[in-house]
Amino acid sequence: LSFLYIKNYDTIKENREVKIMKKIKKLLIQKKLLLPIINIILLIITAFIIYWHFLSRYAQCRKFKNEMPYYERVKYCMENPLLQDVFWKVILIVLLLAIVILLIIIIKKHKKEKKDWLLLIINIMILVLGIAGIIMAKPISEEEANSIYGDWANTIDKPILYLYPEKEEKVTVTFEHPENLLTTYPKYKNNWTVTASSNGDLYAKNGKYYYALYWDEKNTTTEDFKEGFYVTKENAIEFLETTLTQIGLTEREQNEFIMYWLPILEKNEQSIVNYTLTEERQNENKLIITPQPDSLLRIRINIKKVNQKVNIKEQKLPTFTREGFTAVEWGGAKY
Repeated sequence: LSFLYIKNYDTIKENREVKIMKKIKKLLIQKKLLLPIINIILLIITAFIIYWHFLSRYAQCRKFKNEMPYYERVKYCMENPLLQDVFWKVILIVLLLAIVILLIIIIKKHKKEKKDWLLLIINIMILVLGIAGIIMAKPISEEEANSIYGDWANTIDKPILYLYPEKEEKVTVTFEHPENLLTTYPKYKNNWTVTASSNGDLYAKNGKYYYALYWDEKNTTTEDFKEGFYVTKENAIEFLETTLTQIGLTEREQNEFIMYWLPILEKNEQSIVNYTLTEERQNENKLIITPQPDSLLRIRINIKKVNQKVNIKEQKLPTFTREGFTAVEWGGAKY
């Protein structure tokens, strides 16, 4: 293109390259294509920046979210690069300003020559997309992030473990992934060791009494809610009593479960709910109990607030049978 600016290049020996340059100049200048080509190049660059530094973040988060711990996902997905990286934001604004200027020129030409309809429409579309990209480049709430990137919960809340040996005996409890534990009571130090009675009473080495072992932990999974239940504030009690009886919690265990999770369901007013049970919980963070229980039940209720009725495939719930030394854990997660 530098040949366009050589005023006297007609005197240059007309080899093949010079002839090509002459044709390019004639095409660009006489056919009035230089401005549209520059404009299209700007549009392509702008669209590329908008995509890679705004739109593709959604796809990247969806792709990598299951490979990251929760706190890393939040940091990665909720820091929009257009907001955090000033350089790219300035570049994008400059490009959009250039497009505006070129758009004004094209509109003026269009009024005179009644041409360039397609280029005019493309300019307006890219300009709107770019402005929308800048406007939307802002931190988003966890609720908004859930709707974009899929559903996750920060922690698994209030798991408590009941132990019912057939006779009084010493029991040790450990986790496959103790690094995921957050709050524990009594304090977890490499393990819990208690003396357990058949009625569920637990006594630590210092003689202190506990009715259950408590912890919460980092949630390392996501939930797609392909199956579950639609629950309203009005039917929450009936739903919990029915499903927990079906699963196999005792009345005392149900009471404590409902006292914790009912206020959350009522506050949501409308929710979709499902249960993660023993096998999946063991895959997430295996509970290792010595001596090994004859029967182990692990329950996590998953709750997501919704704003309207949701048609969801009903989850089929198994019934837990208690035989011999029984261990029961329940907890939950809010999505």
